[in-house]
Amino acid sequence: MKKFTFGICSSKISKHISDGTELNYETCALINEAQKIFDEVSLIHPGHTRFSFMKHERCPRVVIDNMNISSLSCLTVRGTVGFEKAISVLVRALRLCGCFILDPIARFSGAPSSKLLTTIDRYEKNIASDSHYAFSLAQAIELIHELYQHGNFPLLSKPIDGKRGRGICVFNSEAPAVDFAHKFFRNETTKGTPLLLQAFTTFVSEYRVIIIGDQWIGMAEKHRQSGKVAANAAAGGTFAPCCEPDVIKFVKKNINLEGILARIIHKNSSFLT
Repeated sequence: MKKFTFGICSSKISKHISDGTELNYETCALINEAQKIFDEVSLIHPGHTRFSFMKHERCPRVVIDNMNISSLSCLTVRGTVGFEKAISVLVRALRLCGCFILDPIARFSGAPSSKLLTTIDRYEKNIASDSHYAFSLAQAIELIHELYQHGNFPLLSKPIDGKRGRGICVFNSEAPAVDFAHKFFRNETTKGTPLLLQAFTTFVSEYRVIIIGDQWIGMAEKHRQSGKVAANAAAGGTFAPCCEPDVIKFVKKNINLEGILARIIHKNSSFLT
């Protein structure tokens, strides 16, 4: 029989505990009432979380202090200060797992203009690379070790608010990735920000297509500079005019009608079918 579980998330929880100590009166009262209805009540500190969004898995993996909570039935959020990004990922990931979120999702915006939430949106549309977030060094090390054990290397790391191909690193083995994680979480400028790791894929070709209305007005193939990871112009990439009818047809069919610019990454011919 399925358990009905209730999660209480708060930045004020000092650690993952279940006995109600170090909590204010309101949270303690909420725990007492929830225990009358649910089989299990869990306290969640957002900074102790890690997430995996894998294309071949129907639901994300949500881990708190090495405990998988992807099957959580219901969640409420009590305190967000200092952990807005972690909570914005948590509520969206659990919602995708079928968890009922008591609070309005829009309340937790995190950093909407960054890769933080756009990566989740692409996961929902099944167009994203396998992506993983870790919000603490301990969780990052566990995540890296798990990915290495399951043969998920090489990995790509990029800043969630990065632009123009800056700050991207590629790791072919576990040790350099762990070393990078230590440096990342020691850096004051990344405080409260997750380490983002993604599957590294070598694309056959990468294109940029410009569409206005239902008409394409230009297309270019992007070429990386030797030794670079990204093909962005800022990273030394160049653009060569081209015309690939199958790519143009795919873009016109799938473009977001709210915009006039679409970038399509072409990996192989099966992508276009």
